[in-house]
Amino acid sequence: MLQARRKHRWSYFAKRFAGDNNLDQGQQTSAKAKMSEIYTDILIYIRDRVGSDEPYPVEATLSDGSFFVGQMTLDQATLQAAELDEEVYGELLNKALLAGGPVGRAYDLASGIARARSQGRLRVRLWLDGQAGELHAIRWERLKHYHGNRSEAISASSST
Repeated sequence: MLQARRKHRWSYFAKRFAGDNNLDQGQQTSAKAKMSEIYTDILIYIRDRVGSDEPYPVEATLSDGSFFVGQMTLDQATLQAAELDEEVYGELLNKALLAGGPVGRAYDLASGIARARSQGRLRVRLWLDGQAGELHAIRWERLKHYHGNRSEAISASSST
C-alpha cells in the first residue's frame, strides 16, 4: 500500500511539473525522462503533526525511487524571532529539516546523485500538507543548504 502511494505521488508530480495536465501515458513518460535528464529531483513532503507538541512527519522521495521517512521539529517562536535576519532564519530551517536524520541523508544522497548524473543540478520540491496551515506561513525560500563551507538559500542557488 505504501509503495503504491509513493509511486502515485511521484507520477502526480512528474505529470504536473512536465507542464501539461492532459498528457497521455507515452507523453508523460517522455516528459519525465526529459526532466530526469536535466535535473535530479527530491520531493520533500511535510505532513501535519498529530498534536501540537509532536514533530512533523516528513517523507523524502528521490527521482531514483529512494524513499526516506523522518521528522521535523520546528521551534516557531525562535523562527519568528529570527524573521528579520535571513541568514539565521534559513539556518534554523536547515537545522530543522535537513541537518542529520533520514531527510538530511536523503538530501545529501540527492546532491551526490545530482553531481554525478545531472551536472550538480538538483530540483528540490517542498510539499506542505494542506492541513498544516502554520507551515504555509513559513518563508521556505530562505531555507539554506551548504556547498563546501558556504551556505546559500536553496531558492537562490543556481544548482537547485
